Amino acid sequence: MGSSLSNTHFNTLIMSSLPDSYKPTLQTITAAERASMLTGARWTKMKHDDLIAFLIEEAQHRVINEERGRNTELALAAHAKKEGQNRPRK
Repeated sequence: MGSSLSNTHFNTLIMSSLPDSYKPTLQTITAAERASMLTGARWTKMKHDDLIAFLIEEAQHRVINEERGRNTELALAAHAKKEGQNRPRK
């Protein structure tokens, strides 16, 4: 709308727009920022490009883990079905 956002404000908007399931990820980011401040390391706020890249990577990991979980469920269902077919009938 004609005005610019600071890096901090932009990051806050991005972080507040995420679902609650991202809370642990956001806590990790903010904890890392605080830890770097406490150690006296040269510290700068995370740039919005880095934040977005980090969140995209997190989303990709979630998709991979979800797919892995589905594959495990399918394998267990197939195994159970096979075991059921191999049982002697009375």
